Amino acid sequence: MKKIILLLSLGCFTLAVIIFFLILPKKPEKVLLPVLSPHIYDDTRESIKNIHITIFYFVPKNMVAKKIDNWTLVTEGAFKELSTFHSTQFLNTSTITYSFFPKVIIGTQTSQVYEPTVNEDSPDALTLIEAEIKERVYSKEGDLYDASFLTTRGNTKELSIILFEGEGGAGKKAYGLVSRSYLTDKEFSMYGSTILAHEFYHTLGVPDNYQKSMYVYDNAQQKVISLIKNGNIMGRIDRPLVESYLDKETLIKMGL
Repeated sequence: MKKIILLLSLGCFTLAVIIFFLILPKKPEKVLLPVLSPHIYDDTRESIKNIHITIFYFVPKNMVAKKIDNWTLVTEGAFKELSTFHSTQFLNTSTITYSFFPKVIIGTQTSQVYEPTVNEDSPDALTLIEAEIKERVYSKEGDLYDASFLTTRGNTKELSIILFEGEGGAGKKAYGLVSRSYLTDKEFSMYGSTILAHEFYHTLGVPDNYQKSMYVYDNAQQKVISLIKNGNIMGRIDRPLVESYLDKETLIKMGL
């Protein structure tokens, strides 16, 4: 009788072990996901978790007759698109806020002076306009200085985008520029926001993904053309922003 009880006990124990290890569902192991820390392109020292864009409207002195009064109203939609696009690309780990500098900046020079600087293929593009904004807006002696507007935001990457009353687009670290017409004129309505985003990413250090080359026609005339190396937003700007993207390699170099 004792042997029978012992065998039954051993059988019950064996059955319990089988049920516990083989039949009952196991509690899933915790998977530690990597912490995403978005940063400036190829530079982990500068976080872009929080980005704030200060938007300026810059009008060369010979273009005053063409400036528009409702510039904040008609251009804000493009910045909203940029904010949404950026959050999506960075999986909501990097966000954009923005504010408009309330005064139109009338330049001290004509468009003939500014535009070659804006459009030159050089790291020094925007130099004249950037220097003028710093002198007139950020310096206490400047005619457009406004201490109440120029507040400091902790743990925020501060950038500037200049809406330019004239031709051109350019970008360098911390400063970007787009022609105001790209964001307001009907002919650019399909991809004006894409041009804005392209120049914005230059402010974060992202390089172009196209290469300029010289095409020579049979009659010996020459024309500069762009050879696209990558179909992402740094290579193509001729499509709506919702159809654009930042490629995987770029995102990896920015902390994703």
